[in-house]
Amino acid sequence: MNLTFRGRSKELRFRLFDPKVKTNAKAYLLQCALAAGTMAAILSIVDAIDRAVIVAAIASSAFIVFVTPHSPMARPRHVIGGHLVALLVGTAATFLHLEVGVHFVIEGAVVVGVSLFMMAATDTEHGPAAGTALAVVIGGFSWSLAVLLGTSVIVLVAAWWLLQKYLHDLY
Repeated sequence: MNLTFRGRSKELRFRLFDPKVKTNAKAYLLQCALAAGTMAAILSIVDAIDRAVIVAAIASSAFIVFVTPHSPMARPRHVIGGHLVALLVGTAATFLHLEVGVHFVIEGAVVVGVSLFMMAATDTEHGPAAGTALAVVIGGFSWSLAVLLGTSVIVLVAAWWLLQKYLHDLY
């Protein structure tokens, strides 16, 4: 389904499905099924309700790993490093938090901004990891959170490593 809108100097085209889906449907279905299977493995070992924000960050990482597997952000350095940096920044924020002061909105925004900066500065850019920093600010640091994050990231990276030669960029 394609719709075209013409204005004075610009044309806006709307399409519901990417034309590449027709020619590469098998890869789309397979990689999305692999992402779902990997998330099933991760969700089977975590209490997803209790840790919804961190699980959402991992689900976003699964998108990167399985839809854009050959992008820099899908590489182990970025997936592991991005989440580790975000965990450290979020943890530091929870330990530095003073009850007198910082409102959640400001603290959350600062932690996300600092995490992004630190990921860029350490060449571990992984956008979904910003959710990890926010998850730590929301729920506070705990070893169970660190283990959940570490296990989830290892499962994702292991799946990527085992399957990368079969995966295609779907964008």
